[in-house]
Amino acid sequence: MIIAIGTVSLISTFFELNAFVQNIITMIGLAVGTDYALFIVARFREERQRGLEKIDAIAKAGSTAGRAVFFSGLTVVFALIGLLIIPQSVFVSLGIGAITVVFVAVLATLTLLPATLSIMGRQGQPIQGSVHQATRARRMEPRASKTCRAISVPGRDLKS
Repeated sequence: MIIAIGTVSLISTFFELNAFVQNIITMIGLAVGTDYALFIVARFREERQRGLEKIDAIAKAGSTAGRAVFFSGLTVVFALIGLLIIPQSVFVSLGIGAITVVFVAVLATLTLLPATLSIMGRQGQPIQGSVHQATRARRMEPRASKTCRAISVPGRDLKS
């Protein structure tokens, strides 16, 4: 989204754009970016569960789900071109913002996401031993307070 906002800022030096462009970039960017990324990650995990090595699973996800993401993004961009036909600056502004963020989301999903998956763990999770995993493991440990232990074990005092 930051790249799309920067690109639209550059475009705004040549064309007058409405103030709502940032809102549409945020809304469309979150929706499309999350949807496309989850589509690729789900396919990657599916291929890993089938037994493919990480790099092969990334390649398979890119060739199947990546192609679907590309054509989906292309379809959305073509649909948004309709906003550019209406000769009102609000619609043109929203169209430019939406087209830009969809283009950036597709580009990031097809390039940055596979690179990120290649450095992640087995199923696209953080690598074992990372700070995130250690924090999560500590949170999952059963930690009963002294009061809780005293209540659960009759006859036991609070000093234990």
